[in-house]
Order: sequence, then C-alpha cells, then structure tokens
Amino acid sequence: VPRAWQGDSPRAADKGTAVLLLDDVDQLSRAEMAQLRGWWTALREKREKVALVVSCAASAVDSDSGARRQDLQAMIDAVAALQPLAPADIEEVIRYRLEVAGWEWEDVFTQPALEKIAFYAKGTPKRLVQICSRVMTLAEESGSFPAGPEMVKEAAHQLFLPSHLREF
Repeated sequence: VPRAWQGDSPRAADKGTAVLLLDDVDQLSRAEMAQLRGWWTALREKREKVALVVSCAASAVDSDSGARRQDLQAMIDAVAALQPLAPADIEEVIRYRLEVAGWEWEDVFTQPALEKIAFYAKGTPKRLVQICSRVMTLAEESGSFPAGPEMVKEAAHQLFLPSHLREF
C-alpha cells in the first residue's frame, strides 16, 4: 500500500491487506451505507485484512452530516478528498475521451463550448460527463455539430436547473 494511502490505521500497512477504493462515497444513499456497514462488519468478524479508502469531493469531508461522518469514520482507513479539476484539465479530459471514442474534438465542440462546459462542470468529473453526454444528444437531435456555448448552456439548464426555474 503506498504510504500516502496508509492513513492512521496499521491495517492499511499490513502486508497482504486488500485495499478497497470507493469513489464518490459522499453520493451513497442511506440504504447503500447500510449495505456497506453490513459488509464491513461481516469482514471484520471474519478478521479479513481489508483497508477501506474512500474518495469524495473535498467539500463533502467538511459538510457531511455528523451521524453519517461517524458511521464512515468507523470503517475508513484513509480519505482522499478530491479537489475540483481545473478548466484546462477538463478540456484535456474531454479531448482525450473523444479521441479514444474516435472523434475529433473540433467536430463535436467549439472552443467556446469547451469553456462553457468547464464553467458548468464546476470541476466535477460526474457533472462533466453528464454535460458532455447531454450536449452530444442535443447536437445529434438537432444536427448541429460542432456544438456551441448556447447548446452547452441549454444542456446545463436541463440537467442542473430546478424545473420551476427553467421557465424564467
């Protein structure tokens, strides 16, 4: 286990310890948390060597509810609080993913559209994927490739603006 992931727990440093990484743990529902707690308790009763490492938005570490935080802290060996992606990193992710899929980014998004995507994604990979997917769907439906900033704005509003505010 890399030193950076060892946390304060000797479990994570033991040779032969399996490491489970859970991404977006701050997005788990109460039911999923209960399942995780049950699974974790069963492993501990069997004396399995497992270290739990979670990643979540940095803001979630500070704002998670007290009971939920205590519940997680009892199980977690290390936390990786992820910082938002920088706009340049967002553009790089978009270009890379499009290239892997066989697309040229210039055929899909204009440069101003990439900048708007970075703005609405707020550095969050999940939002980035949601916006890009919605923009590509809108562009396909309207036959408007490459997508521009107005289409990105429309997609972001559909995804993230509460329905009662969309009419304004």
